[in-house]
Amino acid sequence: MFDRETFFEAVRSDPFGGSLIQDQVDGMNYILDTWEDAPPSDDLRWLAYALATTYHETAATMLPIAEYGYGADRPYGVPDPETGQTYYGRGFVQLTWRDNYARADHELELVAADSLEWHADNALEPPTAAAVMFKGMTEGWFCGSAFADYFNDHDDDPYNARDIINGDKSVVPSWSGGMSIGDLIKGHHQAFLMALEAAWYEDRVLPMAAETVLTLTLRLSAAGPVEVVSVEAHADAPGSNEDAMPVKAQPQAHLRTVAAHDRAFTLKVGGPQNVALLGAAVQRKAGKRESTRSIKAPDPLAQGGGPCPTSPSGTKGRKRNPRGVRSTPSG
Repeated sequence: MFDRETFFEAVRSDPFGGSLIQDQVDGMNYILDTWEDAPPSDDLRWLAYALATTYHETAATMLPIAEYGYGADRPYGVPDPETGQTYYGRGFVQLTWRDNYARADHELELVAADSLEWHADNALEPPTAAAVMFKGMTEGWFCGSAFADYFNDHDDDPYNARDIINGDKSVVPSWSGGMSIGDLIKGHHQAFLMALEAAWYEDRVLPMAAETVLTLTLRLSAAGPVEVVSVEAHADAPGSNEDAMPVKAQPQAHLRTVAAHDRAFTLKVGGPQNVALLGAAVQRKAGKRESTRSIKAPDPLAQGGGPCPTSPSGTKGRKRNPRGVRSTPSG
């Protein structure tokens, strides 16, 4: 888990040069949330490189954007005769070419209205863009190489890791002050890694296999407006052990009591990972009538190509618009 205040305070200085806008914060939160929900590794260098790649590919907007120029004058910049879609760069890593959109569908099991091949703009949705980035860079969808080839027990190579996305690491853009793309992203990687390491903290979570039940018993007065006499809460996680996080009942338990017959209530308990099932029983002394409600908490978000195609124009001499957005994507 990452302390967001610490993280954003660090990256505000480097690589963002002293200021952040809300869109940049939102984009990075999407990426951090996806990693926290389903981290592909415990190696923070992977996450740092994903953030550095996003910084480069989105011209520091940190949002899943469409390629500047929409693929104009590029072989992928015309509508496909079968699908009617144009497969220019989209997302955090600028997913390009129909084969790569189709592979994302296959790997992420996206069908019908969720398909990227048949609805290419779906690649601009932040959860989808984050899943494409992490799964693609972890499994080597784009150019055949993956995170583990450059960040492992023996290697720490953010310069050559550019090959995960594109073979342009030695290209020196006109706007870069003489630095190659590989070195630019290497510098961003170092800045993001320092921020992640400063913001990281251990957080014990419930084992996924365990079911946690919170039982809340309210003993109420008989007639008229209802008065809470006592509250007893018990957290029971079958099969849990010292590695499981105990359910934390926050003090925001509210009982809505308009009349004796009104037994509706609202309860807030910890975060979404703290409880998998919430059961509540409300008992009234008058007539010993009982009412039970069961509320199931939402499941954690499920998170989460093709060979790197070569266009006739190659990968060099890529143009940027005056705002710095590359006119040709990398993924």
